[in-house]
Amino acid sequence: MMNRFGMILSLVVLLSTLTGCVKTVDDRRRWGNPLVRDKVEGRYEYATDKVLRAAKDVIQMNGQLTGENTINGSIEGIIDTRRIWVRVDSLGDRWSRATVQARTRGGGADIYLASEVDKQIALRLATDRSVPPFIPAQDENRRAPRPQSSR
Repeated sequence: MMNRFGMILSLVVLLSTLTGCVKTVDDRRRWGNPLVRDKVEGRYEYATDKVLRAAKDVIQMNGQLTGENTINGSIEGIIDTRRIWVRVDSLGDRWSRATVQARTRGGGADIYLASEVDKQIALRLATDRSVPPFIPAQDENRRAPRPQSSR
């Protein structure tokens, strides 16, 4: 009986250490696994307002913008049921830093989506126009199938 109680107690302690609260980039707390990496940081030679505008455009194009905090320069959105947070800070006169964080509905990290959003922000700033959402390309060399003739 004591052995079973010790096993259950150790299992509860293990589960409570693996789950917990995660601090988001907009200085709030969300439920999630704190032991995984979920942030990507990009540095740009643009003003903070231009980087923030590019981040808004990217989130609106890929999903839905759900919140904006003008005090600390952060925005929040939802892309494919994943929560996205972007915070833009100034690093001097000409440089800005954008930190992108992505979490799943269950609290897990989605580092791939965070890096994709960061890449689209960089492309939006470099080209100064909207970057379309990711759509797999079709092979132009592949022929269209011939229609079947009925005999």
